[in-house]
Amino acid sequence: MAVQHALLNVDIANMVSTTKKTGYVPYSYKGKTYYFQDMIALCRTIRYLNGWDNENPYGNHTRSVTLVLLMSWKDEVSYLIHPSARKKGAASYYALNMKDQAARDTLEALFCYMGEKLGDNKARVSNWTLGNEVNSCKAWNYSGNMSLQECVENYAQAFQLLYQGVKRTASTSRVFISLDHCWNRADAGHTGKEYLDAFAAYMAKTAPSMQWNVNYHPYSQPLNNNHFWSDGSHTVSNTGTGYISMKNIQVLTDYLGTLENKYHKQSGSIRVILGEMGYTARQGNSKEETEQAAALGYGYYIAMFNTRIDAYIIRAYIDDPAESRAGLYLGMFSSDYKKKQAYDVYKHLDKQDSLNYMNRYLSVIGIFSWKSAIPGFDASKLPADDF
Repeated sequence: MAVQHALLNVDIANMVSTTKKTGYVPYSYKGKTYYFQDMIALCRTIRYLNGWDNENPYGNHTRSVTLVLLMSWKDEVSYLIHPSARKKGAASYYALNMKDQAARDTLEALFCYMGEKLGDNKARVSNWTLGNEVNSCKAWNYSGNMSLQECVENYAQAFQLLYQGVKRTASTSRVFISLDHCWNRADAGHTGKEYLDAFAAYMAKTAPSMQWNVNYHPYSQPLNNNHFWSDGSHTVSNTGTGYISMKNIQVLTDYLGTLENKYHKQSGSIRVILGEMGYTARQGNSKEETEQAAALGYGYYIAMFNTRIDAYIIRAYIDDPAESRAGLYLGMFSSDYKKKQAYDVYKHLDKQDSLNYMNRYLSVIGIFSWKSAIPGFDASKLPADDF
């Protein structure tokens, strides 16, 4: 079987032009004309990922496509950034502007336009995520001096615009909030738990029929810790945990069940995708490569048998030079394209011979069997089917 999920980032700053120019098309919405990127290349890529077209470079099988919408700084469209966050160079990405009507109107029109273009059967986005790790709003989705409640309400209002834009064309597509691994810790803004609680409450009050979901990033703490299974200080198996990694991911998925009960949602309706995660290894370092491979495979098995989790998406195919300078080598290849041990493991995780690749890591992890360590583990369910 081949890759089942693919994630793409799209920068809203590149989607909008304030004037007519090459590569942008006019779009009329509620009596106004806007200029949005033609998305020819993006639509073609998503068609390929969905398995269409004879010349498809990715192979003709279907995948679930996740699109993450980000907002970088671009002078021309900086009005789309919330006034409190309008500080050039403060972060990579910024909170959207729900305070000013012109910005709201533009974003509403953009989301409807994107929903139309990417809601078609052949170029359909299955999962839409607004922002990146929005609780850590000092590092990502920068929100300036907004309070937690202001930050959440501003985000939720933008989320609702995206939801409406997506659903008017593709009713089966899902919309996700993005959270990092900080659960009761606020390393760069707010804790994930308090942000999620405030978001869930606001959505229940203002848009109870909207079905929101969670794109979670269950990195280890610290990020270079491959041995997530042995971490007893940062990650524990209750809602008081500081962080949520693959060791205690059930804390998140169980907690979403309590939110479903609290807000009268259907059991199991809040879905989870693990949209960014990874483990580090320097290519050629046998010990690190073994630990990385063990962590990737063990994490996948945990996710596979958690009934709320729909996707397991790792951070990097190839080491990123900027991350490597910070001591993180998250790819399955080095930056000069030398394969690591994790590549073959990851390639075979959802195939018939999955256990042939993974059983060698039982002793690395310190467990007797996968079934003894993972609730619901069933080897016969490992081989994947196309969507």
